[in-house]
Amino acid sequence: MAGAIGMKRGRRDITVAESDDMATTALGGHVVASDVSEEARKDRPHSKLWMERTGAFECSEDEQISEDMVLKGKKYYSNGNRGVVYIATCVMKGGEVKVAVKEILHEKHIKPGRCYIGEEALEKEAGWLQRANEHGIGPRFLYGDSRKVIMEFVEGKRILAFITEEHDEERCKKALCEVLTQLRKLDSLHIHKGEFVRPDRHILIRDDGTPVLIDFERCKESSTPQNITQFVQFLAGIKLDAALHSNGKNVKINGERLRELSRDYKSQGSSTLLCPQGDADTVGFRYREQEFELMLNLIRNS
Repeated sequence: MAGAIGMKRGRRDITVAESDDMATTALGGHVVASDVSEEARKDRPHSKLWMERTGAFECSEDEQISEDMVLKGKKYYSNGNRGVVYIATCVMKGGEVKVAVKEILHEKHIKPGRCYIGEEALEKEAGWLQRANEHGIGPRFLYGDSRKVIMEFVEGKRILAFITEEHDEERCKKALCEVLTQLRKLDSLHIHKGEFVRPDRHILIRDDGTPVLIDFERCKESSTPQNITQFVQFLAGIKLDAALHSNGKNVKINGERLRELSRDYKSQGSSTLLCPQGDADTVGFRYREQEFELMLNLIRNS
């Protein structure tokens, strides 16, 4: 299972050897141990053990968020350099839902050498997530202020794990095409997500095969967003190629051709930039719909 929010880890992730002796959970692409040895914990500068010693993860049983929203059973889930994630049950008028709660660590709990990012960072992330939700992207936003962001907890696997374990080639290709479609929407909105150098950390796949983009903390407005062009590097890479040839699958993506289409997609020619309202945009790069459709077809026919 995986959570809907990611946090930046410390100096390294847990090794494969360590993970053999513990139950693990993927949180936005980061491995979180539910039962880690004392030695392994001490070796991780931002481990749960260190944070427990600071008292950073003390939680009240119930927390009144608003008149119509209460958090129950709030528990520690993961932490990063500057923030912490909890899971909880959110009780609202419409019923109960499992949620992820992202909070910034208090200044006194920030590891030496790390800067405090300030409360405005969460408000900014909440704003980007709400905007993405308007276009069917990201986990469902529920609440946000300067202290916390509350969103749907996404049950799923990292995209690379999903493709590696999946037997059905068509389900794999469909998931990849759906990710590209969501990234095209972000490009058309002039939103650069900034998390697709390592997309495996920021894309979860639900049990039904639906991809969910997570982690909107690095989003920014840009006339030249690079979402698809960054993701293409993953599509043409050796890790995905190995995953597409596991469990009896034999899917071969033509990486060279895909990179060519990506370069043509991001062109300063006379084509019209894709915009949410369908209007022409004369600022920045122009993203060609024809090349985008060719990229989708290349993956479907691989």
